[in-house]
Amino acid sequence: MKYNNKNAAIDWGDLTGVVCGDYEQPIHRPPDFIGIGAQKSATTWLWTQLHRSPSVAMPPIKELHYFDRQLPASPFPSANALTRLSDNTWKNQICDALRHAVESDDKSRIRQLMHYYFADWNDAWYCELFGLTPPHQITGEITPRYAICDDKSVQHMAAIAPHAKLIFCIRNPIDRFWSQCLMKYRFGTLAPGAPAAMAFFNTLNGKPRGHYSETLLRFSKWFDPKQILIVFYDAIARYPQQTLDEIHDFLDIPRYEHQDSCKLSVNNATNDEGIPSELRARVAASYRHELHCLHDTFGGHTSSWLETTPPPNIFPEKMAAPPCTLRLKEQHLVAFDRLLQPRRERKKNKFKLFCLSMQRSGTTSTGDWLESHGLIRAGSPTSTRLEWSRSWFDGELDLVFDNEEFKNAEILEDD
Repeated sequence: MKYNNKNAAIDWGDLTGVVCGDYEQPIHRPPDFIGIGAQKSATTWLWTQLHRSPSVAMPPIKELHYFDRQLPASPFPSANALTRLSDNTWKNQICDALRHAVESDDKSRIRQLMHYYFADWNDAWYCELFGLTPPHQITGEITPRYAICDDKSVQHMAAIAPHAKLIFCIRNPIDRFWSQCLMKYRFGTLAPGAPAAMAFFNTLNGKPRGHYSETLLRFSKWFDPKQILIVFYDAIARYPQQTLDEIHDFLDIPRYEHQDSCKLSVNNATNDEGIPSELRARVAASYRHELHCLHDTFGGHTSSWLETTPPPNIFPEKMAAPPCTLRLKEQHLVAFDRLLQPRRERKKNKFKLFCLSMQRSGTTSTGDWLESHGLIRAGSPTSTRLEWSRSWFDGELDLVFDNEEFKNAEILEDD
Protein backbone atom coordinates (compact mmCIF):
# COMPACT_ATOMS: atom_id res chain seq x y z
CA MET A 1 0.00 0.00 0.00
CA LYS A 2 1.90 3.07 -1.28
CA TYR A 3 0.85 6.71 -1.35
CA ASN A 4 3.44 8.60 -3.39
CA ASN A 5 1.22 11.65 -3.79
CA LYS A 6 1.14 13.45 -0.46
CA ASN A 7 -2.12 15.12 -1.48
CA ALA A 8 -3.83 11.82 -2.23
CA ALA A 9 -6.59 10.73 0.12
CA ILE A 10 -5.91 7.77 2.37
CA ASP A 11 -7.88 4.67 1.48
CA TRP A 12 -9.43 4.02 4.89
CA GLY A 13 -10.68 0.64 3.72
CA ASP A 14 -7.16 -0.53 2.93
CA LEU A 15 -5.90 0.98 6.15
CA THR A 16 -8.57 -0.82 8.16
CA GLY A 17 -7.44 -4.05 6.53
CA VAL A 18 -3.86 -3.46 7.60
CA VAL A 19 -4.92 -2.83 11.17
CA CYS A 20 -7.56 -5.52 11.46
CA GLY A 21 -6.07 -8.21 9.23
CA ASP A 22 -4.04 -9.76 12.04
CA TYR A 23 -5.37 -7.60 14.86
CA GLU A 24 -4.63 -8.56 18.43
CA GLN A 25 -5.89 -6.73 21.49
CA PRO A 26 -3.00 -4.63 22.83
CA ILE A 27 -1.59 -5.93 26.07
CA HIS A 28 -1.45 -3.79 29.21
CA ARG A 29 2.19 -2.73 29.43
CA PRO A 30 3.32 0.28 31.48
CA PRO A 31 6.38 2.10 30.11
CA ASP A 32 9.80 0.91 31.21
CA PHE A 33 11.13 4.47 31.31
CA ILE A 34 9.83 8.04 31.14
CA GLY A 35 11.80 11.13 30.20
CA ILE A 36 10.49 13.96 32.37
CA GLY A 37 12.44 16.92 30.98
CA ALA A 38 13.72 19.47 31.13
CA GLN A 39 12.54 21.36 28.06
CA LYS A 40 15.39 22.68 25.84
CA SER A 41 17.85 20.33 27.56
CA ALA A 42 18.49 17.84 24.72
CA THR A 43 15.33 15.76 25.15
CA THR A 44 14.95 15.57 21.36
CA TRP A 45 18.50 14.23 21.17
CA LEU A 46 17.61 11.65 23.81
CA TRP A 47 14.45 10.58 21.95
CA THR A 48 16.38 10.26 18.68
CA GLN A 49 19.20 8.19 20.16
CA LEU A 50 16.89 5.81 22.01
CA HIS A 51 14.72 5.48 18.91
CA ARG A 52 17.82 4.32 17.01
CA SER A 53 18.76 1.72 19.61
CA PRO A 54 17.78 -1.86 18.67
CA SER A 55 16.89 -2.53 22.31
CA VAL A 56 14.32 0.28 22.54
CA ALA A 57 10.89 0.85 20.98
CA MET A 58 9.60 4.42 21.14
CA PRO A 59 5.99 5.47 20.46
CA PRO A 60 5.48 7.25 17.12
CA ILE A 61 4.58 10.48 18.93
CA LYS A 62 7.54 12.14 20.68
CA GLU A 63 5.61 13.84 23.49
CA LEU A 64 2.46 12.11 24.75
CA HIS A 65 1.55 14.81 27.32
CA TYR A 66 -0.59 12.39 29.29
CA PHE A 67 0.27 13.25 32.89
CA ASP A 68 0.48 17.03 32.49
CA ARG A 69 -2.97 17.51 30.99
CA GLN A 70 -4.48 18.77 34.25
CA LEU A 71 -1.94 21.55 34.76
CA PRO A 72 -3.05 25.15 34.22
CA ALA A 73 -2.66 26.52 30.68
CA SER A 74 -2.57 23.07 29.06
CA PRO A 75 -3.71 23.61 25.45
CA PHE A 76 -4.07 19.95 24.57
CA PRO A 77 -6.76 18.19 22.53
CA SER A 78 -9.69 16.58 24.30
CA ALA A 79 -9.19 13.11 25.78
CA ASN A 80 -12.43 12.10 24.04
CA ALA A 81 -11.76 10.62 20.60
CA LEU A 82 -15.02 11.83 19.02
CA THR A 83 -14.40 15.38 20.19
CA ARG A 84 -10.90 15.34 18.71
CA LEU A 85 -12.16 13.95 15.41
CA SER A 86 -14.55 16.88 15.02
CA ASP A 87 -11.52 19.17 14.73
CA ASN A 88 -10.28 19.57 11.14
CA THR A 89 -6.77 20.46 12.30
CA TRP A 90 -6.62 17.20 14.25
CA LYS A 91 -7.93 15.23 11.27
CA ASN A 92 -5.26 16.75 9.02
CA GLN A 93 -2.62 15.76 11.56
CA ILE A 94 -3.96 12.20 11.53
CA CYS A 95 -3.80 12.02 7.74
CA ASP A 96 -0.24 13.34 7.62
CA ALA A 97 0.98 10.91 10.28
CA LEU A 98 -0.75 7.89 8.79
CA ARG A 99 0.35 8.73 5.25
CA HIS A 100 4.02 8.55 6.24
CA ALA A 101 3.46 5.24 8.04
CA VAL A 102 1.55 3.79 5.09
CA GLU A 103 4.21 4.91 2.61
CA SER A 104 6.86 3.07 4.62
CA ASP A 105 4.55 0.05 4.97
CA ASP A 106 5.23 0.01 8.72
CA LYS A 107 2.31 -2.00 10.09
CA SER A 108 3.43 -1.73 13.71
CA ARG A 109 3.62 2.06 13.46
CA ILE A 110 0.21 2.20 11.76
CA ARG A 111 -1.36 0.23 14.62
CA GLN A 112 0.21 2.52 17.21
CA LEU A 113 -0.97 5.62 15.36
CA MET A 114 -4.49 4.25 15.01
CA HIS A 115 -4.56 3.51 18.73
CA TYR A 116 -3.18 6.96 19.55
CA TYR A 117 -5.59 8.89 17.35
CA PHE A 118 -8.83 6.91 17.51
CA ALA A 119 -9.12 5.78 21.14
CA ASP A 120 -10.17 7.72 24.22
CA TRP A 121 -7.16 8.82 26.24
CA ASN A 122 -7.25 7.10 29.61
CA ASP A 123 -4.98 4.93 31.75
CA ALA A 124 -5.81 1.77 29.78
CA TRP A 125 -5.12 3.57 26.50
CA TYR A 126 -1.76 4.80 27.80
CA CYS A 127 -0.49 1.37 28.79
CA GLU A 128 -1.91 -0.32 25.69
CA LEU A 129 0.02 2.11 23.51
CA PHE A 130 3.23 0.60 24.89
CA GLY A 131 1.67 -2.85 24.67
CA LEU A 132 1.78 -2.50 20.88
CA THR A 133 5.59 -2.46 20.92
CA PRO A 134 7.68 -5.65 20.42
CA PRO A 135 8.03 -7.57 23.70
CA HIS A 136 11.79 -8.08 23.28
CA GLN A 137 12.41 -4.32 23.43
CA ILE A 138 12.02 -1.93 26.33
CA THR A 139 9.71 0.99 25.73
CA GLY A 140 8.99 4.43 27.12
CA GLU A 141 8.22 8.04 26.31
CA ILE A 142 9.68 11.52 26.75
CA THR A 143 7.56 14.56 27.62
CA PRO A 144 9.66 17.48 28.95
CA ARG A 145 6.67 19.22 30.55
CA TYR A 146 6.37 16.41 33.11
CA ALA A 147 9.13 18.22 35.05
CA ILE A 148 6.58 20.77 36.26
CA CYS A 149 3.85 18.25 37.12
CA ASP A 150 2.28 18.78 40.53
CA ASP A 151 2.11 16.16 43.28
CA LYS A 152 -1.21 14.77 42.08
CA SER A 153 0.06 14.26 38.53
CA VAL A 154 3.30 12.62 39.70
CA GLN A 155 1.30 10.33 41.98
CA HIS A 156 -0.86 9.40 38.98
CA MET A 157 2.28 8.53 37.01
CA ALA A 158 3.62 6.38 39.84
CA ALA A 159 0.29 4.56 40.16
CA ILE A 160 0.38 3.58 36.48
CA ALA A 161 4.11 2.90 36.11
CA PRO A 162 5.55 2.37 39.60
CA HIS A 163 8.66 0.61 38.32
CA ALA A 164 9.43 2.99 35.45
CA LYS A 165 12.91 4.49 35.36
CA LEU A 166 12.94 8.27 35.05
CA ILE A 167 15.44 10.25 32.98
CA PHE A 168 15.85 13.94 33.78
CA CYS A 169 18.08 16.01 31.47
CA ILE A 170 19.17 19.29 33.05
CA ARG A 171 20.92 22.37 31.70
CA ASN A 172 22.09 25.70 33.08
CA PRO A 173 18.61 27.10 33.88
CA ILE A 174 19.52 30.56 32.56
CA ASP A 175 20.56 29.14 29.18
CA ARG A 176 17.56 26.82 29.20
CA PHE A 177 15.15 29.71 29.64
CA TRP A 178 16.80 31.80 26.92
CA SER A 179 16.67 28.87 24.51
CA GLN A 180 12.98 28.55 25.33
CA CYS A 181 12.50 32.26 24.56
CA LEU A 182 14.28 31.90 21.21
CA MET A 183 11.99 29.01 20.31
CA LYS A 184 8.93 31.08 21.15
CA TYR A 185 10.30 34.01 19.12
CA ARG A 186 10.63 31.72 16.09
CA PHE A 187 7.06 30.50 16.55
CA GLY A 188 5.78 34.03 17.05
CA THR A 189 4.31 33.23 20.47
CA LEU A 190 6.40 35.69 22.49
CA ALA A 191 6.78 39.41 21.87
CA PRO A 192 10.37 40.68 21.65
CA GLY A 193 11.95 42.57 24.51
CA ALA A 194 12.88 41.96 28.15
CA PRO A 195 9.49 42.95 29.65
CA ALA A 196 7.62 40.28 27.66
CA ALA A 197 10.31 37.69 28.42
CA MET A 198 10.13 38.43 32.15
CA ALA A 199 6.35 38.27 32.15
CA PHE A 200 6.65 34.83 30.55
CA PHE A 201 9.41 33.85 32.99
CA ASN A 202 6.99 34.43 35.87
CA THR A 203 4.45 31.92 34.51
CA LEU A 204 4.20 28.19 35.24
CA ASN A 205 5.93 27.40 31.94
CA GLY A 206 8.88 29.70 32.66
CA LYS A 207 10.78 29.84 35.94
CA PRO A 208 9.54 26.52 37.44
CA ARG A 209 11.10 24.57 34.55
CA GLY A 210 14.53 25.50 35.92
CA HIS A 211 13.83 24.62 39.55
CA TYR A 212 15.39 21.17 39.18
CA SER A 213 15.79 20.57 42.91
CA GLU A 214 12.06 20.97 43.49
CA THR A 215 11.29 18.67 40.56
CA LEU A 216 13.52 15.95 42.00
CA LEU A 217 12.06 16.29 45.48
CA ARG A 218 8.53 16.10 44.09
CA PHE A 219 9.15 12.97 42.00
CA SER A 220 11.06 11.31 44.84
CA LYS A 221 7.91 11.35 46.95
CA TRP A 222 6.46 8.69 44.67
CA PHE A 223 9.48 7.06 42.99
CA ASP A 224 12.51 5.44 44.59
CA PRO A 225 15.51 7.77 44.03
CA LYS A 226 17.36 4.80 42.49
CA GLN A 227 14.87 4.95 39.63
CA ILE A 228 15.94 8.48 38.64
CA LEU A 229 18.89 9.33 36.39
CA ILE A 230 20.11 12.91 35.94
CA VAL A 231 21.72 13.64 32.57
CA PHE A 232 23.80 16.79 32.13
CA TYR A 233 23.32 18.79 28.95
CA ASP A 234 26.98 19.87 29.10
CA ALA A 235 28.08 16.23 28.97
CA ILE A 236 25.79 15.48 26.02
CA ALA A 237 27.35 18.40 24.13
CA ARG A 238 30.92 17.28 24.84
CA TYR A 239 30.76 13.50 25.35
CA PRO A 240 27.63 12.30 23.50
CA GLN A 241 28.63 8.65 23.09
CA GLN A 242 29.83 8.28 26.69
CA THR A 243 26.62 9.90 27.91
CA LEU A 244 24.55 7.56 25.77
CA ASP A 245 26.49 4.56 27.13
CA GLU A 246 25.69 5.61 30.70
CA ILE A 247 22.00 6.00 29.81
CA HIS A 248 21.96 2.50 28.30
CA ASP A 249 23.61 1.14 31.46
CA PHE A 250 20.93 2.80 33.58
CA LEU A 251 18.20 1.25 31.43
CA ASP A 252 19.96 -2.12 31.71
CA ILE A 253 20.23 -2.64 27.95
CA PRO A 254 23.31 -3.33 25.78
CA ARG A 255 25.33 -0.31 24.77
CA TYR A 256 24.90 0.71 21.17
CA GLU A 257 27.41 2.75 19.19
CA HIS A 258 25.71 4.49 16.32
CA GLN A 259 27.32 4.36 12.91
CA ASP A 260 26.00 7.87 12.37
CA SER A 261 27.26 10.52 14.75
CA CYS A 262 25.28 10.93 17.94
CA LYS A 263 26.63 14.45 18.33
CA LEU A 264 24.19 16.95 19.79
CA SER A 265 22.86 19.35 17.20
CA VAL A 266 22.90 22.77 18.86
CA ASN A 267 20.69 25.48 17.43
CA ASN A 268 23.08 28.26 16.42
CA ALA A 269 20.48 30.83 17.40
CA THR A 270 21.23 30.04 21.03
CA ASN A 271 24.85 31.07 20.55
CA ASP A 272 24.41 33.86 18.01
CA GLU A 273 21.63 35.69 19.82
CA GLY A 274 23.00 36.13 23.32
CA ILE A 275 20.59 36.87 26.11
CA PRO A 276 20.32 40.64 26.73
CA SER A 277 22.34 41.71 29.78
CA GLU A 278 19.29 43.17 31.54
CA LEU A 279 17.33 39.95 31.13
CA ARG A 280 20.30 37.77 32.11
CA ALA A 281 20.81 39.74 35.32
CA ARG A 282 17.16 39.38 36.28
CA VAL A 283 16.96 35.66 35.46
CA ALA A 284 20.33 34.98 37.09
CA ALA A 285 19.14 36.65 40.30
CA SER A 286 16.04 34.50 40.30
CA TYR A 287 18.01 31.28 39.82
CA ARG A 288 21.03 32.08 42.00
CA HIS A 289 19.72 30.18 45.01
CA GLU A 290 18.86 27.18 42.80
CA LEU A 291 22.31 27.26 41.18
CA HIS A 292 23.96 27.16 44.60
CA CYS A 293 21.70 24.28 45.63
CA LEU A 294 22.74 22.31 42.54
CA HIS A 295 26.42 23.15 42.97
CA ASP A 296 26.44 22.22 46.66
CA THR A 297 24.59 18.96 46.01
CA PHE A 298 25.90 17.71 42.65
CA GLY A 299 29.09 19.65 41.88
CA GLY A 300 30.57 18.55 38.56
CA HIS A 301 29.00 20.21 35.55
CA THR A 302 26.74 22.38 37.70
CA SER A 303 29.79 24.18 39.10
CA SER A 304 30.30 26.01 35.81
CA TRP A 305 26.71 27.27 35.93
CA LEU A 306 27.64 29.62 38.77
CA GLU A 307 29.92 31.54 36.41
CA THR A 308 28.38 34.49 34.59
CA THR A 309 30.43 33.67 31.50
CA PRO A 310 31.88 30.17 31.89
CA PRO A 311 35.05 29.38 29.93
CA PRO A 312 34.50 27.26 26.80
CA ASN A 313 36.41 24.34 28.29
CA ILE A 314 36.10 24.34 32.07
CA PHE A 315 37.46 20.77 32.27
CA PRO A 316 40.79 20.67 30.37
CA GLU A 317 41.92 17.37 28.94
CA LYS A 318 44.49 16.93 31.71
CA MET A 319 41.68 17.03 34.25
CA ALA A 320 39.26 14.18 34.77
CA ALA A 321 35.86 15.22 33.46
CA PRO A 322 32.93 14.71 35.84
CA PRO A 323 30.45 11.90 35.12
CA CYS A 324 28.06 12.52 32.24
CA THR A 325 25.12 11.30 34.30
CA LEU A 326 24.28 10.95 37.96
CA ARG A 327 22.05 8.42 39.68
CA LEU A 328 19.97 10.15 42.30
CA LYS A 329 20.67 9.12 45.88
CA GLU A 330 18.99 9.73 49.20
CA GLN A 331 21.86 11.99 50.26
CA HIS A 332 21.07 14.35 47.37
CA LEU A 333 17.47 14.64 48.49
CA VAL A 334 18.51 15.28 52.09
CA ALA A 335 20.77 18.10 50.88
CA PHE A 336 18.02 19.64 48.74
CA ASP A 337 15.54 19.35 51.58
CA ARG A 338 17.89 21.15 53.95
CA LEU A 339 18.66 23.94 51.48
CA LEU A 340 15.01 24.51 50.60
CA GLN A 341 13.67 24.30 54.15
CA PRO A 342 13.74 28.10 54.73
CA ARG A 343 11.58 28.61 51.64
CA ARG A 344 9.01 26.09 52.89
CA GLU A 345 8.92 27.79 56.30
CA ARG A 346 8.27 31.17 54.69
CA LYS A 347 5.48 29.69 52.61
CA LYS A 348 3.95 28.02 55.65
CA ASN A 349 3.98 31.31 57.54
CA LYS A 350 2.67 33.24 54.50
CA PHE A 351 5.70 35.50 54.57
CA LYS A 352 5.40 38.72 52.50
CA LEU A 353 7.91 41.54 52.02
CA PHE A 354 6.79 44.77 50.36
CA CYS A 355 9.50 46.88 48.67
CA LEU A 356 8.06 50.39 48.25
CA SER A 357 10.42 53.13 47.11
CA MET A 358 10.97 56.17 44.97
CA GLN A 359 11.72 55.45 41.33
CA ARG A 360 15.41 54.93 40.47
CA SER A 361 16.38 54.45 44.10
CA GLY A 362 17.59 50.85 44.13
CA THR A 363 14.34 48.86 44.19
CA THR A 364 15.53 46.51 41.46
CA SER A 365 18.90 45.89 43.12
CA THR A 366 17.20 45.21 46.44
CA GLY A 367 14.81 42.78 44.79
CA ASP A 368 17.70 41.07 42.98
CA TRP A 369 19.56 40.59 46.26
CA LEU A 370 16.53 39.20 48.08
CA GLU A 371 15.67 36.90 45.19
CA SER A 372 19.24 35.62 44.98
CA HIS A 373 18.77 34.40 48.56
CA GLY A 374 15.82 32.25 47.61
CA LEU A 375 12.80 34.52 48.01
CA ILE A 376 10.09 34.32 45.37
CA ARG A 377 9.63 37.62 43.59
CA ALA A 378 6.83 39.38 41.74
CA GLY A 379 6.31 42.84 40.33
CA SER A 380 9.87 43.66 39.29
CA PRO A 381 10.31 46.66 36.99
CA THR A 382 11.29 44.35 34.12
CA SER A 383 8.07 42.35 34.37
CA THR A 384 4.43 43.38 34.30
CA ARG A 385 3.63 46.27 36.63
CA LEU A 386 1.46 44.94 39.42
CA GLU A 387 0.85 48.30 41.12
CA TRP A 388 0.57 46.78 44.58
CA SER A 389 0.99 50.13 46.28
CA ARG A 390 -1.78 51.85 44.32
CA SER A 391 -4.30 49.14 45.22
CA TRP A 392 -3.08 49.23 48.81
CA PHE A 393 -3.37 52.99 49.21
CA ASP A 394 -6.75 53.05 47.44
CA GLY A 395 -8.07 50.61 50.02
CA GLU A 396 -8.74 47.93 47.38
CA LEU A 397 -7.15 45.18 49.43
CA ASP A 398 -9.14 42.40 47.74
CA LEU A 399 -7.36 43.24 44.47
CA VAL A 400 -4.11 42.47 46.25
CA PHE A 401 -4.96 39.49 48.45
CA ASP A 402 -7.07 37.66 45.84
CA ASN A 403 -4.43 37.93 43.14
CA GLU A 404 -2.77 34.57 42.37
CA GLU A 405 0.63 36.16 41.80
CA PHE A 406 0.40 37.84 45.20
CA LYS A 407 -0.40 34.48 46.83
CA ASN A 408 2.66 32.84 45.28
CA ALA A 409 5.17 35.68 45.73
CA GLU A 410 7.19 36.69 48.80
CA ILE A 411 8.76 39.90 47.46
CA LEU A 412 6.30 42.50 46.17
CA GLU A 413 7.90 45.63 44.77
CA ASP A 414 6.61 48.81 43.21
CA ASP A 415 8.00 52.31 42.95
